[in-house]
Amino acid sequence: MEPKERPEADKIDVRAALGVSFEIYRCYFWKLMLLALILVVSVEVMYLQQNDSDVLGLVVEIIAFVTLTWFWAASVMTVKPTAKTGGYSLSDLIAAVWPKLFWLVMLTAVTDVGIFFGFGLLIAPGLFLSVIWLVVVPVMLFEGPGVFQSMSRSMKLTEGHRMNLLWIAIIIWLPQLVEAGLGFLFPANESTLAAVGFTAAESLLYPFLAILTAVTYYRLIAFSGEGGSGAEVDQLEADVGTFDDRASHRLEG
Repeated sequence: MEPKERPEADKIDVRAALGVSFEIYRCYFWKLMLLALILVVSVEVMYLQQNDSDVLGLVVEIIAFVTLTWFWAASVMTVKPTAKTGGYSLSDLIAAVWPKLFWLVMLTAVTDVGIFFGFGLLIAPGLFLSVIWLVVVPVMLFEGPGVFQSMSRSMKLTEGHRMNLLWIAIIIWLPQLVEAGLGFLFPANESTLAAVGFTAAESLLYPFLAILTAVTYYRLIAFSGEGGSGAEVDQLEADVGTFDDRASHRLEG
C-alpha cells in the first residue's frame, strides 16, 4: 500500500534539486568532459572502426555499457562532500568507482532492463520502476550494499515521496528513452553524424542526470532521519549535514 504523501515542507523540492545539481555540474564541468573523453568518446571511436564484425561489435557494446556506467557513477561521486580544496580530482572520481564497478554494472543492467521492459509494456510500470529505483547507484556507492540490497534500499527511501519524485524520474529517463528510440532509427555504426550526436549528448547530459540522482538521494536520506547502512555508514550523517550546508549556500547565493 502506498504511504500517504507528506506535508509540503517534507517533500522533495524539484526546482531546488535541479538548481543544486546544475551548480555541482558547473563546478565539475571540465573534469567531467575530460572523463567523457577517456571513457565515452574513446569507446565510440572503437565502435565506428569495428568493420561490421558481429563478435567485435558485441565486445565493443559491452565495453561501452561498462564505461558509460563508470562515467555515470563517477558523476554521482561529485556530489559526495569532500574537504579537498577544489573538490575531487579526475583520478579521485575514477578510483572511487573502480572497486565497485562490477557490481554497479550488474545493478545498472538489472534496473535498466526492468525499466525499459516496463516502458515497453505500458508507460506506467516503467515510470513506477524508474521512481522506486531512482537512487540505486548513489545507494551502492555511498552505503556499499549489493545489487538487490541497493534496489530494496532505494525502494525504502522513496516511500512517501514517489508522486513528487515522478518529475525527477521523467527528467532523468525521458532523454535516455529518446536516445534509445533515435538509436534504433539511426544506428550509430551506420552514420558518423549520428555517432557524434549520441556521444555528445551522453557526454554533456548524462553527468547532470547522474548528479541529480545523488542530490535526490541526499535529500531522501535527510527526510528519512536514518544514517543509511553499509560500509560508509559512519560518515553518512556527517556528509548529509555538509551537503545541506553547501546546497543552502549555493541556492541562497
